[in-house]
Amino acid sequence: GGSMIELRTYQQRAVEEIRTALNRYRRVLFCAPCGMGKTICFSYIASKQDALERKVLIISNRCEILEQNGGAMQSFGIDLEYINPKNRKIPTKRIVCAMAQTLRRRMQNPEWEEYVRGFDFFIIDECHSCDSDFIHPYIGRHAFLLGCSATPSRRSHQAQLGFFYKAMVVSVSVKELISLGYLSKSHHYSIIAPSLDGLNIDSGTGDYNRKQLAARYESKKLYTGIVNEYLRITPHKKAICFCVSAKQAIEMTKEFNDRGVSARYVLSGSFDEDATYSGKRDEVFEAFKNNEFEVLVNVSVCTAGFDQRDIEVVILNFATVSLSKYLQAVGRGSRITDTKHDFYVLDAGCNVSKFGVYEADRTFCLWH
Repeated sequence: GGSMIELRTYQQRAVEEIRTALNRYRRVLFCAPCGMGKTICFSYIASKQDALERKVLIISNRCEILEQNGGAMQSFGIDLEYINPKNRKIPTKRIVCAMAQTLRRRMQNPEWEEYVRGFDFFIIDECHSCDSDFIHPYIGRHAFLLGCSATPSRRSHQAQLGFFYKAMVVSVSVKELISLGYLSKSHHYSIIAPSLDGLNIDSGTGDYNRKQLAARYESKKLYTGIVNEYLRITPHKKAICFCVSAKQAIEMTKEFNDRGVSARYVLSGSFDEDATYSGKRDEVFEAFKNNEFEVLVNVSVCTAGFDQRDIEVVILNFATVSLSKYLQAVGRGSRITDTKHDFYVLDAGCNVSKFGVYEADRTFCLWH
């Protein structure tokens, strides 16, 4: 199909560099900040493979992004098939998007394993996460592999990215994207935060122990302090507030509403649908999009559906040792609109002092 998306100049340059690197190294990691249009770049690359009749497997836990009407895949005229819990059969189309967990389970069946070995080109979205490491043994010697991530860094106990990738293509920096007018400029404020002394790191997640962290964040003094700072620094601006636990999210939402700031919460997983300040997830998102309330409170950073360009304030009501978690949360405020070119980060977790401001230049390496 005819392409309806024109690649921006820096995206074209990135795609060229990726093509050169793939031809030379076959296994390439593409490092690009959130907001540069990674999805558009890899969709464009997939469409070129499609034209060559190569089979492409995209592994992404954010399939909705590709599924969107008017999304990149559609604009490049790509006919996509999905491997997700709903779709039981082995796909027959050339370009397939799989959720990592689903694919991993299916591949215990030899027929599926055989199917996966037949792909010519693999694209792994968010490849810093270990969720997709299981796929590497099935990537044939002659197949191409493109991993994409804004934060290709791993910790000591995780498999090194250098085992899987032979080269890294680094595209534009956040600073460049801001100066080109594609991203908003950040303003960071460190606000009231609990002590993080003596918190354990869980070996499983590589991050702070959730129960311990939640205990520090479930405090009336903190809720009050955070609402005070929001009203002082960014009064009634559209905000998203990330929390550690469901209890904290609900109490935080109550505190906002009690102080005259309209807020609602969404939690991951199932919960009491008709709770006073919540409701069906899609309806809450829709209402937030239409500015029916001011602050969206949530637990678990990666929930899809948050990509709203007009969010002006990000409240980090959590602490993390994960750079990608930090940048993903902060990035929710970084989009631009015709009227918005700045956003505010209210950090209640000493995250900024740990990781630096959003637009800091970061250097990544395949080996740690």
